[in-house]
Amino acid sequence: NLTAEATMGVEVTIGQGDAVKDVAFTSSVKAGVGGLAEGEINGRFALEGGPSVDASANFTPPGISDLLPE
Repeated sequence: NLTAEATMGVEVTIGQGDAVKDVAFTSSVKAGVGGLAEGEINGRFALEGGPSVDASANFTPPGISDLLPE
């Protein structure tokens, strides 16, 4: 069972007097395999702050009941 998800967005920071302080473009890609492993990469590019990238991965070992036949 493979799963995948992708999102894109825009963040706008408003300051005093309703002035736009910053604009950032965001994206996220997530994929999983049968609930056992999942990986995610997040990216953000802000006009004021510059780019940033974050990645994470999770592994869930199967329980004993998952290994036994039904």
